[in-house]
Amino acid sequence: MSKVSSNIQIVTGLWTTGRQDRSIKTHYLASLARILGSSFQVEIGVDSQSHKAIRAINTSWARNCRLGDKQTEAKMAVFQAMLDQNLSSMEKKLPYPLSSPDYLAITLRKLAFLRSVCEVTTASRVYWIDAGIFSSFPNFPRLDDAIGFMEESIPEGKIGVPTFLHLSRVGHVHGFPTKQLFYDPRINRHRVTRASFFGGDVSTLIRYIDSSLNLAKNQLENGFVFTEEVAMTFVTRKYPQFITELPIPPSGDVGRIISSMDTKHYFGFSIEELILIFTHPFKIALKI
Repeated sequence: MSKVSSNIQIVTGLWTTGRQDRSIKTHYLASLARILGSSFQVEIGVDSQSHKAIRAINTSWARNCRLGDKQTEAKMAVFQAMLDQNLSSMEKKLPYPLSSPDYLAITLRKLAFLRSVCEVTTASRVYWIDAGIFSSFPNFPRLDDAIGFMEESIPEGKIGVPTFLHLSRVGHVHGFPTKQLFYDPRINRHRVTRASFFGGDVSTLIRYIDSSLNLAKNQLENGFVFTEEVAMTFVTRKYPQFITELPIPPSGDVGRIISSMDTKHYFGFSIEELILIFTHPFKIALKI
C-alpha cells in the first residue's frame, strides 16, 4: 500500500435487498472485485446472506467484511421500527411501487455503517462507494483514479459529493415531494446529491452523516419516504461551506464524475442541463 493510500479508507456495503433486477453474483460481486483490487484499505458491511456469497467466491475477501456491527444495528433498529409502523402509508404516497420493501432501510444502513467505520478508522480521509457501482455505471473510472480525482478536487476539511440537476416539476425525488425538497428555488439550482460515491475529511463526514440520519429519523416519523439521497440533498444544501459539489450529468451518471469537470458551462449550466431545461422539463425522475 502506498504512503498516500494508507491514509485513505474505502467503505462499501452489500446487504440483501430483495431486488430481482440485481443479483448478488451478477451485479455486485464482479464490481466488488474491482473495488478490492484497488490500492486502498476496504471495509465491507455485510449481512449473513451476502457474507456467505462473498466467501463462496473468495475466502480472502471475508477479512474485509464486518458482520453484525453493533453501532449500525442499534441505529437500524430505530429506523426499522419506524418503517414497520409507517411503510403501508408511505407506499400510498409513492408514484410507483417500491422495488423492494427492504430498500429504504438498506439506503439508511449505508449511512449508519459508514458512520460506524468513521468512528474507529485511523484514516483521515474516508470514502463511500456503492458495491455495485461498476455494474450500475460501466464507465466509472478505476477506483485509484477516482480517489485521486477526489483528493485533488476537495479542499482540506471538506467532503465531496456528486450532484446533478433535477427539475422540481417532476414532483418527486425518490418518492419525496420536490415542493418540500426544493422549497427555496434560489438554492443550488435544484441539484440532487448522488450517494453512490462520496467522502473526504473524516471529521466533516461524521457531522454530515449525523445530520443526514437525524433528518431521516424526523421525516420517517412524519410518514415520508426518505432515502439516503434525499437526506444528503437536504444536508448538502444546508451546509455548503463544508461541501464541494462535483457536477455530474442530469442522468445522474456518476461514472462521468471526472469527465464532467471538463464540461463547458453557459450561464452556470452544462449543455446537457440546458437541453433538459428547454426540451424535457417533465421527463426526468430518479426512481427507487
